[in-house]
Amino acid sequence: MLVHKTDVKDAEWIADLVRHGLIAESFAPPHSLRELGDFLRYRRKLIESQASERNRLLRSLEIKLAGVASDVFSVSGRAMAKALIQGTASAEDMTGLATGNLRHKHNDLVLALEGRVEFPPLLRLRTKSGR
Repeated sequence: MLVHKTDVKDAEWIADLVRHGLIAESFAPPHSLRELGDFLRYRRKLIESQASERNRLLRSLEIKLAGVASDVFSVSGRAMAKALIQGTASAEDMTGLATGNLRHKHNDLVLALEGRVEFPPLLRLRTKSGR
């Protein structure tokens, strides 16, 4: 026997299942829990975005600082990146921005910082940094 499926038949079937207690109630979290979930999703999105922007910055600068510094975004690394973006310092001058153990890697830093910054990424970086 061929039975044609319709929304009315589906509704009757679901109503019959509910009457017999065969469908469990769905969970609707309270408002505070929904807000917390929204906040956590937004935070994760910002963290992922931050990592993406850091990687984009490294590609734009076309330098090899990661081979010398263990953390390119340390105080020293950020200062050197800022100097590169501003375009006012030579590689030799930027080594003076090194702190901690990075100060002892002068020659490696000079080689690593002798990169170039392409014009469009530089313009984009200057706009983002407000300079």
